[in-house]
Amino acid sequence: MLLSDGSLRIFFANGLVGTLMTAALLLLAWSFVSPLLNKRPRAYTTSSSNKPS
Repeated sequence: MLLSDGSLRIFFANGLVGTLMTAALLLLAWSFVSPLLNKRPRAYTTSSSNKPS
């Protein structure tokens, strides 16, 4: 990072490093998106196991 003068392009200059950084950024973003997806209302499903005997 010091040799690149602060440019973030250094993280994507190599294919392997670019892949790892992309995966890391996706995992970081997923940690913020996942709680939002869990808060949305779910559709009701009918299941035979929920019916009383």
